[in-house]
Amino acid sequence: MVCVMDAGPTVMIFDLKGTLLIEHPWPKAGIKYVSNGRRRDRHAKPSSCYRCPEI
Repeated sequence: MVCVMDAGPTVMIFDLKGTLLIEHPWPKAGIKYVSNGRRRDRHAKPSSCYRCPEI
């Protein structure tokens, strides 16, 4: 599990110990979808959501 934080111009992803794993800038205005390079799976199972604990 990870914690995702909206940090203004970037999105940061932390593990549950608070270690920064990755940081990405938000896409430019008007971009509605960002591909991960893989085809979409029509039968994909919904992922479970996890609320980030207050650190």
